[in-house]
Amino acid sequence: MNERKAAEAALQASIDEVKTMSQQLLQAEKLATMGELASSIAHELNNPLAIISLRVESLIAQTTGDDPRLREQEIIGQEVERMGNLVSNLLQFSRRSQQQISTVNVCDEIEKTLELVHYHLRKHNIAVAREFKPEGSLIHADRQQLRQLFLNLFTNASDAMSEGER
Repeated sequence: MNERKAAEAALQASIDEVKTMSQQLLQAEKLATMGELASSIAHELNNPLAIISLRVESLIAQTTGDDPRLREQEIIGQEVERMGNLVSNLLQFSRRSQQQISTVNVCDEIEKTLELVHYHLRKHNIAVAREFKPEGSLIHADRQQLRQLFLNLFTNASDAMSEGER
C-alpha cells in the first residue's frame, strides 16, 4: 500500500512537472511571437520615419532663423529622431536570441542610454548629475542587456521623482 502511494505521489509530481514545462514552453512561444511581431512593426515604421525625417530636414533648411515655425520644425525633427532610435532599439532587441558578452565601458553605456531617455527626462523636467569614476568602468557584460537595465532604471527613477528634481 505504501509503495502504491509513493508511486502515485511520484506520478503526480511528474504530471505537475510536465504541466509546468508545458506552461513555460507556451510562454516562450508567446515571447518569440511577440519578438517577431515587434520586429515586423519596427520594419514597417522605419520607412515612414525616414521620409518624415528627410522632409523635416528640408523644411528646416528652407526656414529662416526668425521664422516662428523653425522651433516647431526642430521639435518635430527631434521627436522623429527619438522615434527612430526607439525603433532601432526595438529591432536590435528583437533580433537577439543569445547573450553577447564583451568588454563594455559602463560610462559610455550610461551616456548612450541617457541619450535615449533624454526627452523623457526633459518632459519631466529632471536633470541628471553625471559623476563617473573612470577607473573600473570596463566590465564583461551583454551590451544590450546592460542598456535595457539602464533604460528601465532611468525611466522608473524619473517616473518616481517629482518634476524639477535632480
